[in-house]
Amino acid sequence: MKPIKQTMILLILLITNSLYADFIDIQKEVYEPVEEMRQMDEAMNRAIEKRRQENQLLTKQQQEIEEQKPMPTFILEENQYVLIKEIDNAEKTKVDVKLDQELLHISTVTTITKKMVTESGTHDSSFESTTEETLSIPHDADSSTLQSDYSNGQLRVTLMKRKVASYPSR
Repeated sequence: MKPIKQTMILLILLITNSLYADFIDIQKEVYEPVEEMRQMDEAMNRAIEKRRQENQLLTKQQQEIEEQKPMPTFILEENQYVLIKEIDNAEKTKVDVKLDQELLHISTVTTITKKMVTESGTHDSSFESTTEETLSIPHDADSSTLQSDYSNGQLRVTLMKRKVASYPSR
């Protein structure tokens, strides 16, 4: 009976050592990749936070610029109303002017591109900044005569003044 007991103990030790050896390999195969993924996650979170801060700074700068500009108004010149609006970053800005009933909508889209330096190298990063302004047109402006011209950073919008119907005198 003694040899069977010794054989059983030896067999149990062999199985246990074998399982223990496999367990160590599993730890190595599982925990090292998990640590690498955690480090990658931290690096991505740092990059996202940096980008968020840069975007906040650019947005804040854009708001400060917009706050400094007076709201454009129509000025009567002879028989037409004229609105002149200066627009920054002229070469990077697209302007759209629309008239909806008695409201003039001015939309601008500015594409801002920055060189970014990261661990993987240098690349261009860009985003678009959109602004919209809505103005009432003068009550005696003829909305069917809307004309707009955008050049050299200056938007010029014109509307003809409506002709007042004259009544024959008695």
